[in-house]
Amino acid sequence: MSKKLYDGLESKEINRIKKKSQVQFVLSHLFKNRLAVAGILFLSIMIISSIAIGFLVDYKVIVKHDLRNKLLGVSARYWFGTDGFGRNLFYRIIYGARISLMIGFVSVAGSTVLGGTIGSIAGYYGGKLDIIIMRFIDIQMAIPSTLFAICIVSVLGTGITNLLLAIMIADIPQFALIFRSSVMSVKNSEFVEAARSNGCSTYRIIFRHILPNCMGPIIVQATLNLGGVILTAASLSFIGLGVMPPTPEWGVILTEGQEYMRDFPTLVIFPGLAIMLTVLACNFIGDGLRDALDPKLK
Repeated sequence: MSKKLYDGLESKEINRIKKKSQVQFVLSHLFKNRLAVAGILFLSIMIISSIAIGFLVDYKVIVKHDLRNKLLGVSARYWFGTDGFGRNLFYRIIYGARISLMIGFVSVAGSTVLGGTIGSIAGYYGGKLDIIIMRFIDIQMAIPSTLFAICIVSVLGTGITNLLLAIMIADIPQFALIFRSSVMSVKNSEFVEAARSNGCSTYRIIFRHILPNCMGPIIVQATLNLGGVILTAASLSFIGLGVMPPTPEWGVILTEGQEYMRDFPTLVIFPGLAIMLTVLACNFIGDGLRDALDPKLK
């Protein structure tokens, strides 16, 4: 084996070990945070339960009206009681987790990709292009994200797809700003200059050399945004601008339960707790990741 090939293999092995040690460092600090661990456990249980219920319970049972059993209290058969249409509230909340979490993950992923692309281009090239892009971002940032999402849904119409697009577009500026500042902070570093001098394309420099060194704040922002997106989706569905009945989404369940809130408060307590605990779990995980990825700890 030639010395050059041996040195190349040795360098790859060193980089692999270094990346592995960094991941182990982050995970070790993350799992020392009890609140973050509690958030991970709760979110994992919700994800697994929402997936399992699709195999264990027929969707028709979840949405079918059974007026003979309406407004029943908590029992061994109905763990959370039944709603005003006789439907099992526990089944609807667990199935609603599938829809709410899907909206959260997909919209955050879309906002990250679109905002990341816009912010990376603005931060890397700078100049007039950066000024033009950032002025459009400033205009959108002047409008609260929830209000902006309401405007989009009002134009496109209600439904899960339109709700996803509305929230995704409304959250693009936050990720664009983070990506832009992250790219600007490292684009003049020595390793970037070395990649540029070796003839690497702009695409490779941004996505292979710059962004991997900026993932800390991006991951934290995405995790924290997940809870906000779930809350926004439930809020829009609650006022009739998101998911529509009889689809068992948490905001829809709250809307259907508010009519009986005085006499049967559990119809709003249980879905409200599901939203609150899920948002708290996302925030705990985000705070734990922020502490674990803090460069001052390394």
